[in-house]
Amino acid sequence: MEKTRSSLASLVRGLAIAAAGLVLLAVGGYIWWFEYYWPVSFVEVAQDRAELMDGIESYVRVDDFLAQLTRRSLSFEVRRPQPTPAQTRRPPYSITMVIIRQFSHLGFSGELTVTFFNDRLLGLRFFPSDIDGYLTQLLSKKSLDLRTQREARPSANTRVYLATEHSRGRYIGWVDVRLDAEISLWIKRYS
Repeated sequence: MEKTRSSLASLVRGLAIAAAGLVLLAVGGYIWWFEYYWPVSFVEVAQDRAELMDGIESYVRVDDFLAQLTRRSLSFEVRRPQPTPAQTRRPPYSITMVIIRQFSHLGFSGELTVTFFNDRLLGLRFFPSDIDGYLTQLLSKKSLDLRTQREARPSANTRVYLATEHSRGRYIGWVDVRLDAEISLWIKRYS
């Protein structure tokens, strides 16, 4: 009787280990499939846009954004990618930058760099002339304290962060996390 219980316990333990192994294998397979085979268009425009800063929203097209800047009488520089030959096996990958040298937000002026991924507004980098004063104002107006934490998530799809660029110094960045994830996925799959 004791031998039967011991054999039964060993069998149950073996089945539990096998079931756990199958679950781990299934989860690992799903993650691998998602990272390499989950269909992503890399050009789709989401209906729900993330507000980034100063009324600027993600997923706006380059030409629509430039029209907004023209209406606001802001001067800007556009850096478009060099045309590449048609690629048959890879989806598009195009980064366009719009630089506004004299931009003002919350009473602070500086340079605003706007990045587009495949003609969809991905994110912004603001280099205010007085970063510490700007951070104080940002905390009081938007409740974003980037001095104690290096990033914040004011909404489900918006990440705001404090970072440093080697040549230009500290800046505040806003990014739509969905488009940011798309770029990472494109690089993982196709580069």
